[in-house]
Amino acid sequence: STHLKICFDTGHANIFGTPIGDSVRELGELIAVVHAHDNCGDDDTHSVPYNGTVDWMSFAEALFEIGFDGVISLECKPETADETGETYLAKMGRLIAGI
Repeated sequence: STHLKICFDTGHANIFGTPIGDSVRELGELIAVVHAHDNCGDDDTHSVPYNGTVDWMSFAEALFEIGFDGVISLECKPETADETGETYLAKMGRLIAGI
């Protein structure tokens, strides 16, 4: 159905172990929303981006390739960041925005 879309969760994708860029490309235009957060691949910790093992560059490249124009929602726990947590969030935002 053209009315069915997907919320892609970066943390869940990382736990499944499939390269995140491949997952994004496979789902393509079905992705309408992204819940962006990080983890180390073994537990859904909702860590701030760059505080885990999500391949953010591959993720951003794949979003660009599929022409993603949906919503990205940061779904992370502030307590997972060190004192530079805001820097990680800004870095992810710039990466995805292509700046």
